Amino acid sequence: MCTAAGGTTLVGVPTPKLRRAPRWSMPVLGAAIAALAIAFVVRSLGRDWDRISEAFSDMAIVPAVLALVIAVAAMSAIGALWGVVLTERGAPTPPSTALRWYFVGELGKYIPGGIWPVLGRSELARRSGAPASAAYASTIISLLYLYGAAVLTMAALAPWLDNLPPWSRFILVAGGVAVIGALHPTIGAWVFARLAAISGRPLDIPSPPWGRAVVTVIAYVPAWLLIGTVSWALGMALGFDVAPVALVGATVAAWLAGFLAIPVPGGAGVREAVFVLLCGLPRAEAAAIAVAARVVFVGVDVAGFAVSAPALRWLRASTGE
Repeated sequence: MCTAAGGTTLVGVPTPKLRRAPRWSMPVLGAAIAALAIAFVVRSLGRDWDRISEAFSDMAIVPAVLALVIAVAAMSAIGALWGVVLTERGAPTPPSTALRWYFVGELGKYIPGGIWPVLGRSELARRSGAPASAAYASTIISLLYLYGAAVLTMAALAPWLDNLPPWSRFILVAGGVAVIGALHPTIGAWVFARLAAISGRPLDIPSPPWGRAVVTVIAYVPAWLLIGTVSWALGMALGFDVAPVALVGATVAAWLAGFLAIPVPGGAGVREAVFVLLCGLPRAEAAAIAVAARVVFVGVDVAGFAVSAPALRWLRASTGE
């Protein structure tokens, strides 16, 4: 029998409940991580600021515009694929409508907390007539597919990533194989059961057939290649000597890190810092590309919202919703 220091018996004493962290802790943690990461990027820029500022002032227009067009295509592809998943969940949705919901909800990723992109587009779909289970399940599943495809993309690029040690390439390939295996309905059912247990709420998210899930994840891979190509095009616009495969691989890894940094709004600073560390370029050049890419993708998000939000209001007014 165990006793406390004062002789009080511990047997039968209920285990104290774990206290939840204060609501302010996540935003504060996110701000702290973002501040450290941004400081690292700014310091990297400062290493050769004169040359970097000259590169920005002499930026070539054609590859810069190409980067913007590719970024629009990449984000549109991701939004359209969410519409495909939403349709498969039992809520048939035209691609144009899915894109509007996606771009309006996507601005939520810049709000601390990590849940707002999911809540935003899911609520838009639900309020427009999609079943709540289909709206939320499709968003959660599409995010899992999207970042599973990121691992798959890095695995496919691993043999050509010369700046990585051999053991890390093996891990990437193994990660790609693991993603394919994790898409099996048995694994999916187990994951969603654990999520339901953690949240304390039932989750009506049936796992799709294995073959269809694999095909959908692979369909996200071109979007990641486009996102990585934006970094390459911006490097060309700035006049740097850039290797396409290395930049694509570093970009995908950086976005994945930003996604995993849940407390940080939009992965701000984290994405850029990881890119600087992995791309193999001098740090000042890498930081310049990372900052330029952030500006491009924020611009796409804001423009997508500006175009989509009025269209949604007009659509609701015309249908009497």
